[in-house]
Amino acid sequence: MLVTGPTGSGKSTTLASMIDKINTERSEHIITVEDPIEYLHNSKAALVNQREVGYDTFVNKRDRDGHNLLFGNMGPEMIMYALQKPGYRFPQDYQYFCRLDVDDSQLRFAIPPQWE
Repeated sequence: MLVTGPTGSGKSTTLASMIDKINTERSEHIITVEDPIEYLHNSKAALVNQREVGYDTFVNKRDRDGHNLLFGNMGPEMIMYALQKPGYRFPQDYQYFCRLDVDDSQLRFAIPPQWE
């Protein structure tokens, strides 16, 4: 799931509420990778591990054991690096959540004309 929009449009709040719903209803492992961490999630039904982007963000092999991965406040290059790092294989059946800032002019190219 890719959440996009201009600054202040509610992308982080939308993702935080989705993570909270999964955290409340499912016994799964949630991993967030953010720069910086915007919302703190305490483990409820799920196990939540939150990481702030830094030197060892993608080193821990335990990161591959998450069922739900959130990439927030990161550019597309960093997200692609995380998903394609040598030696990492993220299963296709996991849920991935990403947040990208785009302004109105960039958003227009992403919206099919029939949806406008």
